[in-house]
Amino acid sequence: TSLEGRPGRWIMFRQFPGERATIDGTLKAGGAYLAFWGFEIMQSTPTTYGLEAQTNHGRFIDLVIHDAGKQGVSFWTPGVDAELYGCIVYNNGTHERLDHGVYVHNEEGTKLIADNVFFDNLGAGIHVYASHKNPAIRNVRVEGNVAFNNGAISLAEPAFANLIINGQVPIEGMVAVDNMLYFSGRDGINLSLGTYAAAKNHDIRVQDNYLAGGRIGLEMVDPWQRAVVTGNTISHSQYLVDL
Repeated sequence: TSLEGRPGRWIMFRQFPGERATIDGTLKAGGAYLAFWGFEIMQSTPTTYGLEAQTNHGRFIDLVIHDAGKQGVSFWTPGVDAELYGCIVYNNGTHERLDHGVYVHNEEGTKLIADNVFFDNLGAGIHVYASHKNPAIRNVRVEGNVAFNNGAISLAEPAFANLIINGQVPIEGMVAVDNMLYFSGRDGINLSLGTYAAAKNHDIRVQDNYLAGGRIGLEMVDPWQRAVVTGNTISHSQYLVDL
């Protein structure tokens, strides 16, 4: 859909009361001021993205997204001031380490990823990223999510990562707070920040997260011009902190 609402006049898509709506395929959401609320997206034949969330001022609420052939959610530009909230995203991907629960890029406004559950996706659970082909990545807030055992379903690779925030371009205005990240085994990185050190990372706030299990609890690569990392609990990883 490319429908456009306007402030105070949102267009909302919901399943009919008492019914269960399932999209077997892809929801490609463009337009503006649209809300998609409380239904299922899956692929009986996994081929491509589950949700392509490109709606400006879009709200993607309480969706269940699973068994897509690529990303569960492609949360890419444009999608200005958009929000992914309360969704359950699992078992997505057919390409090792490349297909994530949600793949995120943002240039203008703010993207919010809040109170979702990501598990058993083939790549990472949440991957905030931009390649050198993209402008700087800005203002992504990752708050109150649960992510566990992402990448652990792979038969070819060790478990990958639950939350990654990095890029080959400058990163600024990043927030990761109140998330719970867990691996049941001894592989995987719970929280990885700024892998590409040459990208001139600007600022990030990492606060009150709970990280447990896996190979690395917190991986953080310099340099960051400003990083507030406080109040986090890290336990039962082979390496609690890797700088």
